[in-house]
Amino acid sequence: LTLPTDLESVIHLAGESVVGSRWNDKVKEQILSSRTISTENLVNSLPKSVKHFISSSATGFYGDQGNSELNESAHSGNDFLSEVCRQWESAALKAETPDRKVAIVRTGVVYAKEGGALKKMFLPFKAGLGGSLGSGQQWTGWIHIDDIVRVYTFILEEKLAGIFNGVAPHPVTNKVFTKTLAKTLGRTVGPPVPELALKIIFGEVSEVMLASQKVVPAHLEKAKFKFFFPDLPAALKDIYNI
Repeated sequence: LTLPTDLESVIHLAGESVVGSRWNDKVKEQILSSRTISTENLVNSLPKSVKHFISSSATGFYGDQGNSELNESAHSGNDFLSEVCRQWESAALKAETPDRKVAIVRTGVVYAKEGGALKKMFLPFKAGLGGSLGSGQQWTGWIHIDDIVRVYTFILEEKLAGIFNGVAPHPVTNKVFTKTLAKTLGRTVGPPVPELALKIIFGEVSEVMLASQKVVPAHLEKAKFKFFFPDLPAALKDIYNI
């Protein structure tokens, strides 16, 4: 990998989707290597002109932690995605030098109309069949796509370093999300999807769907970042132009 020698900053976002298919050893290796190897290659190729390296990570770092509020100092989980994030972040931090800052953004679920989680959920919810997953009590750290783009540009412009949770300040439970999305689309809430059904259909990926992560953006708020969409109802109304 050869990069221009006059670069000042680099933002790294690459990584295989974690929910595209059922996990097996090959898929899990692709999820891990697409993050760690790409990061290592990029870090090793950074010219001395780069003074700021920003790498994506994910709130999957925290694993399933129930109702505990998770700021950037919270401990990591002990599942597969937690290990992926630890290795991913470790590779990114190797870019740090006395002359170069490193920032890591642990991105939550990004809500956008064009892709990601909302695109996959739109049809069942539009048909009035969208229901909560399992008990629906699991928390999700989420963020509007416009805000996550602004998070990266904010870190870049302010020349910030360290760990940042890329989530809106008000996480919600899956049950609250389900009711809010259905209401936004003018539909009723469908029946909940039993945990056992999720495990049968999605295998180990179901752990991602059922993990509870009440993540908050403590470091972004301390840095005075202003969210356009701090609350879920307003975010969904904007996404669907309501």
